Amino acid sequence: MSESVRALAQQFRIHDLFGTSAVAGFTPAMWTERPHAHVNHAVWLFAHVNEVRRSIAANLRADAPPASPGAGTPFGEPAAPASAYAAPEALLAEFTALGAAIAGALAEADDATLAATYTPDFPDGGRRTVADALQFLVAHEGLHLGQLSLVRRLHGLSGVAEVVLASMQHRAG
Repeated sequence: MSESVRALAQQFRIHDLFGTSAVAGFTPAMWTERPHAHVNHAVWLFAHVNEVRRSIAANLRADAPPASPGAGTPFGEPAAPASAYAAPEALLAEFTALGAAIAGALAEADDATLAATYTPDFPDGGRRTVADALQFLVAHEGLHLGQLSLVRRLHGLSGVAEVVLASMQHRAG
């Protein structure tokens, strides 16, 4: 595995930790409310990231878990009410299972897989290789995890870094 592919696999594992930490302690209302008219609710954010992760897994020919029931998250479309998506617990389980499947598939990915054309096309109509798409999509996922982190702070909860550090200290102790 090349260093760039190893780094991508590591990023998805780190995102698993950051994603679950970003919503640790969320109340049902925190999951479903939109903190601003231009910010989607946390349920939509996880449904969207899972939809993208499922696409990544398919392009890597990874064994992916079954999709959670619920609405899709088409690019540019407004978020449906939170009740249209799977429950937060199901979305989190799917998120981490997809992250593990992607990291495992990246460990096995050959040059032909990474050079293949990513499907579907991006919203701009552009076609990219799987490797190029992954570079963008891991950053895209980070953007949405940052939104979750902001939602967390807006509700007066400790930051993601504090949650991660406490989790690491708990494991070490």
